[in-house]
This record gives sequence, structure tokens and C-alpha cells, in this order.
Amino acid sequence: MAVRPLAESDALGHLQAALEPLDLASVPDSAWQCLEQRREELQDQDQEHPGRAAACEALAEVLRDSAQAWPTDEPWQWLAQPACPGALPRIRALVVVLGESVTRGESSSGLCWSAGSAYLALLAARGAERCWGSLFHPAIFRFTLSRLRRCLAVRSMPRTTSVVPSAPDLKTEPGASESSTCPMTQERAVQLLDSLIALLKVRSFFSSSREMTRLLVSELAQLLARPVSSAVGEAAASGLSLIVAGASDLEELRTAAAMVLRASLPALLMSQNSLGSMGVGPKHWELHGRRAALGLAEGLIQGRPLLLLPRYFKEEECDEKDAETTSERPVDDPLLALLQHLCVSAAERAERRQLTTEAILDLLAWAVAAERAVLAEGSASEDESVRAELAEEVLSRGQGVASRFLCFLERFLRSERSSFRVVAVELASLMLERGSLLAPALVERGRVQIDQRLLQAVLTRCYDSVATVRSHALSGLGVALKMLATYVDGQKLLSGALRGAGEDEDLHMDLPRLFKVAALDDKVQLRRAAMTLFDSAARAIHAVDPGRDLSEFFDCSVLGMLAADNSLVIRRSAINSLSVVLKLCPTPSICMLWAKSVLPLALDGEGTVVERALEAIDAAIFTPLTNALSRSQGWRASASENKDEHVLVDRDPVPQIPSVLQHLPQEGTEYLQRAVRCFSCRQQGLKLVNLTTSLASVVADFLERPILQWPQVVWPLLEELASLGTTGAVLPELVLNAWEAFDAAEQKVKSLGAKILSVLQHCAARLPALRAQSLASKLCERLAALKLPAEQAAPAMRILEGLRAEGLAPNVDAWRQSLLKSIEALFLKYSHNGQAPKFDNPDSLDAEHLEACVFLLGELALAGLDLSSTSAGVVSCLQGMAAGDTARPRLRSHAVAALGKLCLHHEALAKRSVEIFVFLLGPAEPLAVRSTALIVLSDLCVQYTALVDRFVLHLADLLRDDCELLRRQAAMVLASLLSENFIKFRGNPMYRFLYALSDPSLDVRSIVESTFERILLPRQPGLFSWIFVGTMCVLNGWSGHPNYPGAETNKQFSLEKCPKRRAQIYRFMLSLMTREQKFNVCCQLVTGFLAHFTASEEWQRLELPSSDATPGGQALSDAFVLLGCKEMRVCFSPRAAAVQEDEDAEADALEAARGVFSGVLKRVVTEKIVPIMVQLKAVMEEHHSSFLGRLRICLCEILREFGDDEIRELFGCDEHLAEEVFFDLAQQRPAPSCPISQILGSGPIRRRQSVSSAMASVAAAVEDAMAEPLLDATSGATPAGPELPKEKVQAENSSRQPGPARKRRIPGKISQTQERHPKKHRISSCESQVLPGSPDRRLRVDRHVATPQLAAERMQSTPGVGLMSAAMGLRSPEVKIER
Repeated sequence: MAVRPLAESDALGHLQAALEPLDLASVPDSAWQCLEQRREELQDQDQEHPGRAAACEALAEVLRDSAQAWPTDEPWQWLAQPACPGALPRIRALVVVLGESVTRGESSSGLCWSAGSAYLALLAARGAERCWGSLFHPAIFRFTLSRLRRCLAVRSMPRTTSVVPSAPDLKTEPGASESSTCPMTQERAVQLLDSLIALLKVRSFFSSSREMTRLLVSELAQLLARPVSSAVGEAAASGLSLIVAGASDLEELRTAAAMVLRASLPALLMSQNSLGSMGVGPKHWELHGRRAALGLAEGLIQGRPLLLLPRYFKEEECDEKDAETTSERPVDDPLLALLQHLCVSAAERAERRQLTTEAILDLLAWAVAAERAVLAEGSASEDESVRAELAEEVLSRGQGVASRFLCFLERFLRSERSSFRVVAVELASLMLERGSLLAPALVERGRVQIDQRLLQAVLTRCYDSVATVRSHALSGLGVALKMLATYVDGQKLLSGALRGAGEDEDLHMDLPRLFKVAALDDKVQLRRAAMTLFDSAARAIHAVDPGRDLSEFFDCSVLGMLAADNSLVIRRSAINSLSVVLKLCPTPSICMLWAKSVLPLALDGEGTVVERALEAIDAAIFTPLTNALSRSQGWRASASENKDEHVLVDRDPVPQIPSVLQHLPQEGTEYLQRAVRCFSCRQQGLKLVNLTTSLASVVADFLERPILQWPQVVWPLLEELASLGTTGAVLPELVLNAWEAFDAAEQKVKSLGAKILSVLQHCAARLPALRAQSLASKLCERLAALKLPAEQAAPAMRILEGLRAEGLAPNVDAWRQSLLKSIEALFLKYSHNGQAPKFDNPDSLDAEHLEACVFLLGELALAGLDLSSTSAGVVSCLQGMAAGDTARPRLRSHAVAALGKLCLHHEALAKRSVEIFVFLLGPAEPLAVRSTALIVLSDLCVQYTALVDRFVLHLADLLRDDCELLRRQAAMVLASLLSENFIKFRGNPMYRFLYALSDPSLDVRSIVESTFERILLPRQPGLFSWIFVGTMCVLNGWSGHPNYPGAETNKQFSLEKCPKRRAQIYRFMLSLMTREQKFNVCCQLVTGFLAHFTASEEWQRLELPSSDATPGGQALSDAFVLLGCKEMRVCFSPRAAAVQEDEDAEADALEAARGVFSGVLKRVVTEKIVPIMVQLKAVMEEHHSSFLGRLRICLCEILREFGDDEIRELFGCDEHLAEEVFFDLAQQRPAPSCPISQILGSGPIRRRQSVSSAMASVAAAVEDAMAEPLLDATSGATPAGPELPKEKVQAENSSRQPGPARKRRIPGKISQTQERHPKKHRISSCESQVLPGSPDRRLRVDRHVATPQLAAERMQSTPGVGLMSAAMGLRSPEVKIER
């Protein structure tokens, strides 16, 4: 809005009227002198001036309204004159008054704000530059700005002891301020800020005073970083933009822009004070500041294309040293330097880091868009010289903003700090996701070139040594695959990379191996990243090659393993991945894998996993089945001329069954039924009704077809739906018609008939009376004639029982009594004196009839028929058949099952027969008999717990059986009984169940592991720590220890010769222990196990084992391995937390080291553990034990976390022992005299071995010792052989000395490091050395780098690194590169 010019008299009159209440004539000359002496700083004053606030407010209003419209300089001439002879000039008197008013406190009168607004409006008045020397006072200006900051910037809160903010802090309203300023004061402060913005619009401080410019930028930047409201942040950003706009030439413009960008860094990073690192997430005022800072940066980038150009050294400015390199190296690139600082300073918290990376990508995208706008044809808004320079930089040199930043990012990805690499990987992923916005302007195939470089960089980080970096890189690789599949050039690049035949030979993605290695990793974040990679890769490969079989490309069986993962996040992700691959590639193998993995998760213990599984089941099975009827009939356009007319036509005469149901495994049917019940529990009745209608229509469509073509999976679903009460859509007559059609068919499938009868049993009561009676009579006839198979006889009996209860079959009672008598007669016919029947031909018809009779007898018992009137001969005959030596195992298994059903209703019979069932578990019995007896004992344990409790050991014996099926069934039975508390986890069954943790079968191990993780440990969290040492003795078969005699009754469950299986059990138990529980195990191993070898009394002291070949030697060796293994590690000092094998464990270790518990751990080690270890060392030295070397290694691992002074204090006067420990520790770390910086920064530090590796090394050493040539029994000489050189003999002798076990290299076996890093990502042709000088990380270079200076020169040889801006110290951060 244009300002209306005022008349000369009006302007002067308004000014005089506004100044009259201030009484400028009364201001003494000394006041001006005092003000001049304090030009640097003013202080707050408490004295009030009544009435001056209103006068200053009126003056400010007059100056704001009319100062820019003064037609002449008459007001300034009037102000330059004194108010009276001998007085100060009015301008000086006014400055004194305003200066005194500005320093007043923030009272309710608002004098300081009114005076500040008047002073800023006076500076902005037209013609103020004529008396600027008297008018502008630095102290007043500085004090006004500081008053603004104190009021409008969120004040820093004091650091509290709690890391997490309190609940009221987290619930702060978006409009509330965290400062203590009242709303009225904030409103006046905002008016003062508006006056400052108005001043910056008309006055440029940059050319006149750089010091005031820096002050302005600093104060406005603080307002920008901590605004109390979004309006304050936007005003501060506007002020900073006006400072840049006030630059007079291009040089000042570049310098001012660099200064402002540097000042906006805290707002962009949201790291302005300690609150940023303490809060769970960014505060609302931080988001306000970030949004305003991004708007400021966007305006500067799009409005100042000069910032897009880097500045280079001139040849005459180059030193001789840099003459060859500086001509190609940019040194002044403010925008790139800003991006680099954002990368280096990004917060480690995930949410803040994500906001920082998004800000970087926004800035980069705006810069690329500005390049495009400048280089666009017909654009004449920019200077031609700038356009020409930009065209040369982007088109000729190929060094646009995106390319220059990519050069830095490629080196940033190789930084030796893992946190930097995480940020770099996230940036690369985000750049790949927004690749269309970053393609250079007018560059052919610019996007694919950038994507290729980014893909190569991310792929390299997939083999990083730190798990966090690998997980982010795998997720970024998934993003890359998804985005490359969206455009043509990207699809070509992706196809070539998958085949290894692209333009870049080094760009080869081994996606199957990357996925499998990450999916089988111990860390949850890596397994989750593997899921993300698989989803994206599957979709991308399908887009590039739709006909490719994903089951042949990936090892999809890994997805099935992840579906049973301990982490619920992984289980949910596995469901999504399996659903994706099923949708893209519904092959039979994929369908079976989906059914085996997803369907069981409908019964998961976690609600979120169940919800995800039900959604997947609905999308893959229920929805296609619901739409089956609409697919068989549908509307389509008529062939007539009227295209809007539609007719109902048959699209497909037979509904298509979902591919999953066509390949559903047998066990998947029951899980699918449970899933239907889960939908019913979630009150989704309409979905079930629609599903029932669709299934009924499918059955009706298949009735006219041959029996062999009927879909069998439909009937279990109908059975479950009918049992749930959704019977309105299940027509009983339709099911009866299906049974009659099946019964009349010549070719039959027995299982299909049983399924049809199972559905009919739930809806037979709704049949018409005549059809119900006809059905009952036919079933009775068939059952009495023994013409129904066993699988059909059971549902037939239940149908008859249901019809009898409804009064539709009144003759069923008489028929059952008649059937019972005929069965009894048949038993007496084939048996003699209660003995088992003998058949000349076990497959004869008589044997089949007897099997049917035995099965019917059991069904009659389950149906509730009173069998008390049955003669004792029938029971004796049944017992004889169960325990007899008949050659027909099928008959024996039926007899066992029937006898068990009778026992469930007769306790006295159960007491007489329970020992028969236990006897039938023996290894001499057929598999069918043993399996049936196991199930019967399980049911009897539920019914009569005390009766079966004494035979639980016999059930647990089956866990070591040779038959995998029986072991699996035994594990399931024991797990079921343990879950319901019918048996207790204690005593010998406990050790036998632990033995199954190392079962060769994955299915058995999974059942046992799930039982521990989901049933036993939630009940007793400290279970493993209580039984660990006893388990170690039992697994080694050693019962010689007085505290742990459990092996005496479990010798058959010893794993003495199987160290790998023992290590598998140890590793599982340790993985589920807390740090405190692990330490308790350490104490038990020393004080409870090893202490008995050092007892003071001879009769109490245990004799040291002679060798590893004995059970006691194996147990002692395991104890030493466990005390020093990686899984048992416990940190006792903060220094140890800095040296970790994996950087992911750093936060965990630091948390434990800083806790109060660490002091307790250290004291226990000092007072209990180490003294016993020292005594044991003396005993072993006395007896020349072969375990001495392992004891020394174990002692070093325990003392590894202690400092040298602590070790000396620990051993007291025994200097010799301390020197021995120092010597052993010297093999693992630098000399004790080295400072901590050198210990952490250089020198090879021996990593702890895992349980498996350590025990494998011990087992290899034992094998080597046993394989050595034996002495001749007569002469005492070794067998003759070739003579070895002297050096070779000495080397072999030294290798056999007590000490660390040698690690054998197995030919063809890939180490863990090689597995993680493929050959092309390693330097195998040259040795490596460690360069000292870094206190917290190591820089590794190859042997061809002779000096650190040469290495530094190599680091600086790549364009894009080492950039700096000469303006206001905006320099690029130094990033050390990991070699």
C-alpha cells in the first residue's frame, strides 16, 4: 500500500505534538555524555516514568504512519535544533529519552516496548541517514534486540535428572509458550519485531556496519530457532531475508547469504539447546523454527541463483604446493557447505535425523529446480553472465549442485564414524526416492546416472561391519529397487545389475544372498530390513520380468522361518512379505509356504500379529471365495448397438478356487478353521454369512461333476461355519444331496466322505423329518454292517446322536445296544481267554471287521453309552489286543485308542491300564502303537493328573528317540501339559526337555524353543539362571560334582561327544537372560562349580580331570569357555563400553556401565570370583594340569575390563601374578603404560569368541591331541616318518604349550567376515596397518600408503571434499574416511 504524502505543516505538527509530552528541553547534557560512555552495553533500570509509556506509544504510532511520507527535511532540521538555548539538540535529547525508556523493566505499562518501537521507527524514517551519527546508538539497538530475544524466544529449561520429559511437558498445547512471558507482553514484543522488519525494509546495515549485521543475524537466528509461535519464526525468517536483500553488489550478496545460511543451521537441525537431545521428539516450537528456516532457505536459493555457482581459486592465487590441484577444486560453495554441515551435525535420534535428511533433500531439490529455471529456454529474468556460468558448470563440467553433493555423499558413506554412515545411507535412500526432482537440467539420462551412483554406494554399505548401517543400507536398497522399476532407463539398469551384465561391471546385486544373510542375523533391525528389501525386490523383479519365478530366485523358506520369529515386528513383516510373493507368484511351492507360515499366526499370542494374519487370510482366501459367485456369473455390455445395455452372462461355468486352497497342506486345514473362528470372535458376522453363501454355491456347482473333481477344502470351512451357528446359509438338504451323490459314486475319496458327514452333523437337525429318518436308518445299517471306514464312522455316530437328541431317530438307542452286543460277540469269537486274536493272514477280512468293531466300541464310549454292563471279557480282550503280539499294528493302535477312551470314563479301569500304556511306549513297539499310547497318556494326564505324574519321565524319554515324528509328538504333548500346569518343569524331565533344544530336527527345536519363550520363561523369568550350571553338568554326563548330581539319572541324555549341540543349548539359554542373570550364572560357575576344586579340606576337594576326554574334563572346559565367551560378557567400567565388538551394543553397554549395578558387579568380581580363580590357578600349576592355559585365558577375559591400577590392587603383594596377567593381556591389547587414547585408537584388540566358536576350537584341539602319533608300546618310540626341520619342530612344540586353543582353518569353509563382505569389497592383495592418532576410531590404509600425510592427500583428491566458504566462516566439515 502506497504511503500518502503529507503536507509539510501536517508532518511537522504531528511530530511536535507527539514529542511535547516527553519534555525534551529538560534532558541535561550530562545524560547524553553518560549515554555516549555506554555505547557498548546498557543495563536494566527499575525506575518508572509515569506517562512516558503513552507518549512513546503515540510517538511510535506517528512515526510508523507518517515518517516515510515526510515531503522535505524540515522535521530533521527542527530535530537538530535545541528545544531552548543551552539545551541539547532535540534529536540527542530524544535518543537519551528513548534509551532510558528502553532499559526499563517489562512492567505492565509497556514503556520499554513503546520506546523500542519509537526508536526503530525513527531509524526507519525518511531522511534519517542525514543525522545517523547522532540517531543510531549501538547500545540501544543491541539492547532492543536482546529484549526481543528474551521475550519471543523459548527459554532454555534447566537440565533435569529425568531423561524423559514429564507428562505435562509432553502435553503442551501447540499455541502455548514454554517461557514465562505473559500474553500481553508477547503481543507488544511482536509489534516491536514488526518495527524491526519495517526498518530492515528501508535500511541496509550490511554495507554500513558488518558488526551490526552480525548482531542482527545472530539475534534473528535465535528467534528463528526458538520461536514462541509460528508467526515469530516467519517474521525472523523475513528479517534475515531482508538482510540479504540489502546487499549492494554480488560479492556482498554472496557473503550475506552465506552468513544467513550459517545462522539458520540450528533451526534446520533443531539442536539449539539441550532440550533437543533430551526430548523424545521435536517440540512444536522447534518445528515452527524448522518450517520458517526452510522457507528462508527456499527463498534464498530460488531468488539468488548466484548461490548455485561454486567459486574457484585463480591461478595467480595458488601456491606452488597446490598448483596442480586447486584449479579443479571449488573452495567457496555456500549451499554445498550448508548441506555438508547438515549431514555432519544430524542428530542421532531417528525422528530428528529423518527431519534433517528431509530438509537436506528439500534444499537440494530447490537448488536443482532453480538450475532448471535459469537454464530454461526463453528465461530472461536472470543475468546473462550468471546463466552462462551456470550452463558451463552444469552442462560442460557436469558439476551441478546435485553432482557436487553426490561427490561428497559418496565419501561421506565411507566415513569411519558409523553414525555418519547411517545419515549418508538415509540420504542416499531419500535421493533415490526423489530421483525425478534431482536430475540435472538439460542432461541426457541425468536421472539414471545419479541413480546408478547412488545404487552403487548403497550396495557397498550393505556389507558394512556395523549392523545399524547394514540395516539402513538394505532398506535403502529396497527403496532403490522400487524407484528404478518406475521408469524405463531404471528398469534397464536394474535388469543389468541383477544379471551382472550392466554398463558398470562392478554393479552386481546378489539380492538372494543379501536377503538370506540379513534374514538369518541375530539382530532384529537387520531381519526387519531384510523383509523390506524382499518386498521391494519382489515387486521390482516382477515389474522387470513378470514371468520370473520368485521361489527360484529367493530362498523363500527363510520367510517361513521369520514367520515364527521371536519378534512380533518380524512376524508381522513376514506376513506382509509372504502375501506379496503369493500375489505376484502363486506357484504351488509358494502357496504351501504361505499356508504353513501365515495360517498358524491366526492363533498367535500377540493381538497385532493376529490382526495382520487375519487380514492376509481374508485377502488371499475369503475375499476370492466370496467373489466366486460373481466371477461365475457377471454383467457385461450387450453386443447390440446400445452400448449402455448390459446382460447377465456366464463368464465361467465353474467358480475358480483360490490357488492357496488348491495346494493347502493337511495341517493348514485346521488352522484355516481356527481363522474362521477368529473372525467370528471379532463380530464379523456379515463376512461369514457371505462366505457361507459363496461356499454353498461352490458346492452346488460341483455336484454334477465327478467326485474326484470336488474341492475338498470347501467342506472343512463349511463345517466350521456350521458349528459357529451361521447355519442360515448352509442348507442341510444341499449337504445331504452331496453325501448321497458321494455314497452312490463308484470312485470315492474316503477323506471327502468324512468331511461331508462332519458338515452334516451340525445341520442334520434341520432336515425334514422324512429325510432325517431315512438318513438315520441308512447310517445305522451301514455301521452295523461295518461298511463305513473309521474316518466316516466317527461323524456318522455323532449324526445319529444329534438326530436322537432332536427326536428324529427314536430307534437309535435300541440300535446302539444291539451294536454293542454284536461287538461283544465278535470279540469273544476271535479271542480265547482274554488273549489277543490270532490271524493266519493279518490283512484278511476278519481282521478288518475286528478293527472296525474296536473303533466303534471307542466311539460308543465317547458318545456316553453306559458300558458298565459289558462283560469283563470284552475289556480283557481289548487289553490283550493292545499289548499282544499280533502282526497287525493297525489293529493294536485301534485297540490302544479304544481302551484309552474307555479309561476316560472309568477311573478304576484307568488305574489298571495305565502301566500297559507306559509299556507300549517302549522302542520295541511299532510306531503307530507308541504314538497312540503317547496321546492316550496325554489325555489321561489331563483327566487323572496324579495317576500319570509318576510316568512323566517315560514320556520325556521319547525326546531322544530315533524317529523324528515321535520326538515331535512328544515335544508337543509335553508342551501342552506344561502350558496347562498338568506337569511341573522340574527334576529329570526338565533336563530332558532342555536336551531337545539341540534336536537335529528344526520342527522339534522350534516347538521346544517356543515352549520356553512363550510359556515357561514368562512364568519364571530367572529359570535359566537357576538351572544353568546343573544343565552344563548333565549335558556333559558328569555326576561327580556334589552340588550338581543330575547327570546320574540322565546318562542317556548326555551330549559329551557333541560340543556343537551343547553350544546350541548354551547359546539359546544365554540369549534369553538379562545382564543380571548372566552375572549370577558367572558367580555360580565360579563359586558353586570351580570353588570345589580349591576346597581347603582334602576330603572336600574335587580331583582335577586328567584330560578333555573325560566327562569332568568336558564340564570344566565348558565352564572356562562360558566365563570368557562373547554371550556372557558383562561390562564393569565406562571405558570398556567404548570398545565393543559391535557398535550396536554400545548404547546397551554404556547404560549398564553407568548404572549403580556396575559397582556391585565389580565388587563381586573383586571379592569372590578372582580370588577363587587365583586359587584354582595355583592348584593347576601344582598338578601340572592341561587346563591351565584355558584358565589363564578365562582370567584375562574377566580382568579385561579392569584398569592396570585396579589389577595391581586386586592382586596385592603378588607382583609375579600381576606381571603374568599383564603379559597375557598384552597379547590382546597394547602395553599397560600406553594412554587410554592409544589403547582405544590403535593396537589390535582381541575380540571375544562366541560359545560355538570357542567350543569348536576346544573340540578341534582335543581331536588334534587324540590324533597325535602314539608311542610304540615296546620301544617307546614314535612310528618312523620323514624328518622335519628344526624350526618346524620348535613351532609345533610351541603350539602345543598350554594356552589359547589354535583355530583351525577348515578348507572350503567361509568365515563370518568373508560371508559378510564379498571378495570384490575386500582388499585381499595387500596387508593393512593401523595408523595411530584417533582417540575413538581407527583409520586403516593399505601398505602402499607410506605416511598419514599421503593418506590425507588422497582423501582430498576427490572433487566435492574440502569445500569452504570464505564468508563468515561457513566451512565444510572434515569427514575422515574409513579405508
